[in-house]
Amino acid sequence: MQIIIPQMRIEAGAHCLFASLRNLLAAGFGIRLSEADIYFRCDGMNVEYLPLSRPYWIGRSGDAMMRQFAALGPVRTRYHFGVPEPAARLAVAEDIARELAAGRLALLFAHSGCLTYHQVYRDNPSRPHVIGIYGIDLARDTAYVIDSFLLDIGGTVHTYQGPAPLSSLLAGMYGLTYLEGPHAAGEWADADEPSVNEPTPIAYVRDGIGRFLGGSVGEWGNAQGLAAYRSFFERLTTVPELDDATFTQTCKELYYCLRIGTVMHQWAYLQQIVRENTSALRSSADAWLETFAAEEQEWQKHLLGFYKNGLRAYKANWGVALERSHRLVDRQAAVLRQFADDLIID
Repeated sequence: MQIIIPQMRIEAGAHCLFASLRNLLAAGFGIRLSEADIYFRCDGMNVEYLPLSRPYWIGRSGDAMMRQFAALGPVRTRYHFGVPEPAARLAVAEDIARELAAGRLALLFAHSGCLTYHQVYRDNPSRPHVIGIYGIDLARDTAYVIDSFLLDIGGTVHTYQGPAPLSSLLAGMYGLTYLEGPHAAGEWADADEPSVNEPTPIAYVRDGIGRFLGGSVGEWGNAQGLAAYRSFFERLTTVPELDDATFTQTCKELYYCLRIGTVMHQWAYLQQIVRENTSALRSSADAWLETFAAEEQEWQKHLLGFYKNGLRAYKANWGVALERSHRLVDRQAAVLRQFADDLIID
């Protein structure tokens, strides 16, 4: 039996998780939040660094973000992270079908190498990704999905809406979330009301910045927030010791992980917060937009330098690049402190 939740509309976004949540909340519940709002409800800026397991990677896990979204988001959320055994995949598929039949949309966390519906995923390294599920047909081994952030090699974002092999999705799955319905009836816009973003609770933004700035280093060197960036760049001092091929690949990974879900998204979403909440600032919104855009541009140039050095296997200026990294992190902390102090909290 085919189960499809109708009226699914998809818009391209800037990040797979936040864009997927935005689209599912709007289509499924008439709840309209911006990606920046969702980012702070997920505590997205409070990145993690795990030096023993992933020495050359920094980011925030889907598990951690869904835990925060379950507490601060507008809908009841049920989630589970883990890789199902092959024998358990049918039970997972049947569970998805039951939830969809009850009108509950799903978010699938999966490795992109198993997303066979687009050439981008077939031609590039497999990475963690998030898509929405709005339909299923068990007999035909088919799921109906929305992909809100399909990033090609040139940096253009595409979308996909349609069928995908269910068995392939489940083979790449590492997490699953169900959106079960609004916390309180009448609190959010009805589905047929005009699509306008609800204002971001500025307290979430201030508290998120506070957690980021107060991040610490714990057991095994695991670090969060600002401390994660400092620890991450300190660890990179040994990268030039790698052989040339590994050095090149490591630089590509650094470029990717610092662009997607970390510092570059932080600056972009802060600009969106300013545009959506101009009355919540003591200072000029235009001045903050200029500041955040300048920081974003500086980081972009810096990260591109890492990428180019990797392509050439050029290691001579590595120490200088890391010194600049630390200066940018110091400036990041100062700018965020000033911005948090400038917010007006009701």
